[in-house]
Amino acid sequence: MTIKSCRVDYYVQVMPRGCIANATIVDAETDEILHRLIRDWDSLPISFAKKYIVDDATLIAEEHGYEVQKAVQK
Repeated sequence: MTIKSCRVDYYVQVMPRGCIANATIVDAETDEILHRLIRDWDSLPISFAKKYIVDDATLIAEEHGYEVQKAVQK
């Protein structure tokens, strides 16, 4: 099985209570969007939100046969 490369583009928006994190999994060769995800937390520090959104995106990418080469904060 061939493992393909991808990257995760993400950003975290701080809200009055908690934060919202968005991530897009993108094929590294074609720039095709493979998956988008949004997570929100009521009371989670932004540093944890960044880690969790990248971890979630990495798991989804791996389930589809991709390996995350880098995560880019937008």
